[in-house]
Amino acid sequence: MNVGIIGYGSMGKMLLENDMSFSDVVSRVATKGGITEEGSKVIYEKLPDVTDEMFIRTLEKRRMTAEKAKEIF
Repeated sequence: MNVGIIGYGSMGKMLLENDMSFSDVVSRVATKGGITEEGSKVIYEKLPDVTDEMFIRTLEKRRMTAEKAKEIF
């Protein structure tokens, strides 16, 4: 399970800090013909209109939550 969490964190960081889309990140990190590339194909086949928006919103919420936590502590 930790691999998924690390992968999501790294992907999230790339999306937020570099203003990248999901497809931009996949193209940078996926091995041609590899597991990540295959998984991303499924995401785009099944969720083509919502994938980028889902990542943008969840990552923004994570950023806001982290900022609030810093203010509290």
